[in-house]
Amino acid sequence: MRVTTKILPKRDVKLHSLLGLKASLQAVLITCWLAPALAETPSEAAALDERLTQLEADLQVERDRAADAVARGVQLQGQLDALQERLEARESAAAQQAAALQAAEQSLATTEARLRAQIAELKQIADQQAGELDTLGVARLQLSQDLKQARATVTEMTNARDELAQALAASQQQTATVEANLAGLQQELQAAEEAVITVRQERDQAQQDSADARESNEELLAARAQLERRLVELEAATSGLRDTLTSLQSVVPVTLDGTATREALQARARQHADALRLAHRAWRADRNNKDLQMRLKQAEKDLYASQLQVAGMYTEGMDVHRLLPRESLSVVAEAEYGSLRQWRKIYAANAHILDDPNQVLPGMTIVIP
Repeated sequence: MRVTTKILPKRDVKLHSLLGLKASLQAVLITCWLAPALAETPSEAAALDERLTQLEADLQVERDRAADAVARGVQLQGQLDALQERLEARESAAAQQAAALQAAEQSLATTEARLRAQIAELKQIADQQAGELDTLGVARLQLSQDLKQARATVTEMTNARDELAQALAASQQQTATVEANLAGLQQELQAAEEAVITVRQERDQAQQDSADARESNEELLAARAQLERRLVELEAATSGLRDTLTSLQSVVPVTLDGTATREALQARARQHADALRLAHRAWRADRNNKDLQMRLKQAEKDLYASQLQVAGMYTEGMDVHRLLPRESLSVVAEAEYGSLRQWRKIYAANAHILDDPNQVLPGMTIVIP
C-alpha cells in the first residue's frame, strides 16, 4: 500500500510567515495610531508608550521567531523532499518486489498444479501397484498350493514308481515262471503225444495180436478197453494242456514265443486307457472319495502294465513314461529328444490310446519310441 504525505512547498511556508508578520505589524500600527487618541492623561500615555515598547519588543521576538520558523520550514522542506524521494524509491522497489512476488506466486501456482498432477499420477500408480501386489500375492499363494500339490504328486508318483518297479520285478518273475511252465507244458504235451502214439501203436499191435490169436480174445478185448480208456484220458489231458498253453500264449508277446500280437496288446491298452479316463472323471467330481482314488490308482497301474507290454513288442526298443501334472507331449518330447516338434513321433506311437494329442491325463503312461 502506497502512503502519500502532503508536504507544503517552500513558498507556502514563507507566505504563512509573512502573513503572521503582517498581522503583527498591523496590530502595532493600530496601537500606535490609536494611542494618542486613547491617551487622556499623561499616565495613560506613559502606559501606552510602555505598551507600545512592549509590543515592539514582542514584534521583534515574533520576527525572530518567524525567521527561525522560515529557516526551520526550509530545513524541514528539504528533509521532506529527501523523504519524498526515498519514499518514491521505496515505493518503486516495493512495486518491483510486488511484481516479482506476483510472478513468483504464479510460478509457485504452476509448480503446485504440476506437483498435484504428479502426486495424483503417483497415487494412481501406487494404487495400481498395490492391486498388482495383491494379484501377485494371490498368484504366489496359488503357486505355493500348486507346489505343495506337485510335491505330493511327486511323492505319490515316486511311491507308484517303486510299486511299479516291484510289480515289474514280480511280472518278470511271473513271466519267467510262465515261460518255465510253458516249457514244462510243452514237454508234457510232447510226452502225451508220444504216449498217444505209443498207445495207438499198442492198440494196433493188440488188434494184430487179436487177429493172430483168437484164443486170447477176451484178454485182448479187456486190454483194448483199458488202452482205449487210457487213450481217452490222455487225449482229455492233452486238450486241457493245449487250452492252458493257448491261454498263456495269449498274454505272452510273440517275441517271447507267445501268440499275443501288437494289435491285441494295443487293444488291451486302449481298454485300460478308457478305464483311466472314466476313473479320472469320477475322481474329479469327488476328490475326497477314497474308493475313487484307489480305482484311479489301479487304472493307472493297469495302463502302465499294458503299455509296458506294448513297448516290448517293438524290436527297436522303447521306453514308457508316466505323465506328471501339466505335462504334455511337447514337454515330454523336449525332455526326451530336445525338441518340441518331436511330439508327433510320440503321438504316433500312442495313437492306440490317444485320439487327440491334447487328451493326455496326469498318471497316463505313454510309450516313448
